[in-house]
Amino acid sequence: MFNQILDPQFLLLLEAIFFLGIFLFLIFSLDMINGLLLWLGALLIFGRERLLEDITLPDVSLDRILWLILIGLFVLQIFFKKRKLLAFNLVDIAMFILGLVTFFSMLLTDTLIDVEGGIKFKALLTGYIVPFSIYFVSKNLFYEESKVKKLIFGLALFGLYLSLTAIFEHYQFYNLIYPRYISDPQIGIHFGRARGPFVNSAVNGTVLSMIFILVLYGHFYFKGLQKRVAQISLGLMPVAIFFTYTRSAWLGFLLALIIFLLSDKRFRRYIWILLSLLFVLIAIERYAPWFRSRTLEVTPIFARINLDVAAFRIFLDRPFFGCGFGKFIETAPYYMIRLRGIPFIGSGMTQHNTFSGVLAELGLFGFIPLALIFIYLIRTARLLYRQLPENEFFGKGLIISFLGVFIIYTINSLLFEMKFFQFPNSLFFLFSGILMGLRQRRNLYEQTP
Repeated sequence: MFNQILDPQFLLLLEAIFFLGIFLFLIFSLDMINGLLLWLGALLIFGRERLLEDITLPDVSLDRILWLILIGLFVLQIFFKKRKLLAFNLVDIAMFILGLVTFFSMLLTDTLIDVEGGIKFKALLTGYIVPFSIYFVSKNLFYEESKVKKLIFGLALFGLYLSLTAIFEHYQFYNLIYPRYISDPQIGIHFGRARGPFVNSAVNGTVLSMIFILVLYGHFYFKGLQKRVAQISLGLMPVAIFFTYTRSAWLGFLLALIIFLLSDKRFRRYIWILLSLLFVLIAIERYAPWFRSRTLEVTPIFARINLDVAAFRIFLDRPFFGCGFGKFIETAPYYMIRLRGIPFIGSGMTQHNTFSGVLAELGLFGFIPLALIFIYLIRTARLLYRQLPENEFFGKGLIISFLGVFIIYTINSLLFEMKFFQFPNSLFFLFSGILMGLRQRRNLYEQTP
């Protein structure tokens, strides 16, 4: 009996039941913001753990159960007229079309059902369905300053957890790391770098960078304990990002930070953060050969070039529908060619560019709605920046922080395939929803006589 209690699967089930109980209590007794934060927390901690081992079903994990509850409650609020929806716009329509094109692509190319009879919804869920649904909820949910502040403070706590985990990984304090699978070299990739609960250093660096920019903005408006916690988190996150040893994460973080610090006179006094980071990087590069060898490593660059060339050749051969969602790995080897001066690397790898991946797998029918989403989000940010006041929470600074997140997400999307990673997708579209909701409510306010 004692051994049964200590069984990892049994312990996971107990943790899931406990987490689910807290979730239900918070979401029904308080508000959906608490439920949303708890769902994000479950996604961090339980995102890789399956609660059921039935191969005929999609992966059943705690975060997906909580997501279904969250969406179900949101639908019930609409049904009982407790919540009024904002009008559909181009982004909503483009998301719906992209999701529909992806589903039919899977259906027509036989990637919806695997050889054992199981339903293969994972990439569709993580890449599109869950993030797009969170965008829609967010657009209609975050209409008060206090709610966005609560969300950003929750992200500060996540940033603190991810930073401490990264530091423990770097110094090999494996007994202090939770969940335990992070310390297992057989799970995930990039072992030896700070990869966090994603067991992928590139994703970890991307998430930490996005959280840093949002918390950096939010902490200007925090007080008391919240401000202190946010400051501690801000102090640790750059260290954690460095320990990922991932160039795409470093590049996105530095570019976003430069734009953020130079865009508003309130933020310019913090330019020392950027200068200190650059000084540390230069010093390390000068005196640490291992750092130089890591930053100048060219094999991943060659692999990405070969994969992108194959993706564009697939697109040219199948411009409208592509090779099928999830079919890139098996299709790309037939389209790879030897390029002069570049080693033939990348065959058998998944695509490492979100945009060329969509172009290859879904063709123009998938790429056009994806491009419209990004273009319209940038257009919305530009319009809001012109309209919003300077020194309010719902002001220009919030738009600048979103643009920082947009830059980080876009740069990393160009260097690895985002559809496999639900947390960065959900975080990006969560704040995209806040941005779009703010824009649509301002339009309604301006049209009111």
